[in-house]
Amino acid sequence: MQLGPVYTAPLYEDGPCFETAPAARIASFHWEGEHPYRPISVGRLCAVRNGGIYYRAFSAETQLRAVHTQRDDPVCEDSCLELFLNPCPELSDCYINVEVNPSAVFLCQFGPARENRRWVRELTDLSPEVSAYREDGGWGITVVLGEDFLRALYGDAYHTQARTMRGNFFKCGDRTAHPHYGAFAPVTTLPPGFHNPNCFADIVLL
Repeated sequence: MQLGPVYTAPLYEDGPCFETAPAARIASFHWEGEHPYRPISVGRLCAVRNGGIYYRAFSAETQLRAVHTQRDDPVCEDSCLELFLNPCPELSDCYINVEVNPSAVFLCQFGPARENRRWVRELTDLSPEVSAYREDGGWGITVVLGEDFLRALYGDAYHTQARTMRGNFFKCGDRTAHPHYGAFAPVTTLPPGFHNPNCFADIVLL
């Protein structure tokens, strides 16, 4: 496992507060080619004890692509913000990837690596709560991984509490006018690209 940046996320007792969660710059870009495009993008993560995990991201991307309209469409081809997270590495080597376009259309999978991932919709009737918004100067998303959803994937032994998780925050757009591939924790190779848990960061809930 490679050493990378560490993100310290606040753990609340009653409800989430993104305003006090530190900003993680999604500023490690890869594979852009001759004319790199690097929109300023940040992610913020926090959690509620026994209540789940909350992620919010914003990108100063204004020339948006939002073609895909159905859950689990390949939204990475659109303007896309992504959360990859293993909330309990001590219980499982599987991580969740949630990928969202500006229309709040999302893809969600589960598994230990790039290959042979499962659609979350096949594993549980529960799903992430996903929303998106646009404003002058960019767009953003909010993703909520509720306690019941996480326990459906990881088992009843999972609880949102002080712990060290593993994950990464991404910004991409395969078929946008300016393709780009940004990460919070640097990614070393393509493939496996973003699906590279050896390059995930420690995300510490305190």
